[in-house]
Amino acid sequence: MKIGSFKTNRGQIAYDFLIAMLLIIITFSIIGNIVINTANEFKKAEIVNSADAVLNIFENTAIVAYNKDLVLNSSFDRIYGKNYDIFYANKVIHITGKTTITFYKNGTRVMTKNAESSGIDMGNSLKVVVDDFYVSKELNVELA
Repeated sequence: MKIGSFKTNRGQIAYDFLIAMLLIIITFSIIGNIVINTANEFKKAEIVNSADAVLNIFENTAIVAYNKDLVLNSSFDRIYGKNYDIFYANKVIHITGKTTITFYKNGTRVMTKNAESSGIDMGNSLKVVVDDFYVSKELNVELA
């Protein structure tokens, strides 16, 4: 006499296992994508933070040179291995390596061998362009 009979379909465990593995792979790929995007955004945030620091150093050096009637030098280098451009007045400075910029009092004149005419009148603004984004601010002194 048979008390109970269990009928099992062959291959049912394999299908359940495959569906479970597929769901695990999809979940981990979504989580991995989120982690990679977050890491990229942190890197961009660090570059923007460094570009803002360049703006502040540039402006502060110009203010001190103007107020104290001094000639000051300030060195700028690449940001995380990326070249960038500093736009001021109607000029642009291409930073492709260590670049020294000299600030003079008379009209807060800025001198460097990397400066050239940009064709854009920035007025009293300063802009740092890195890759496809930029950081800008209004200056407290007028640059020439």
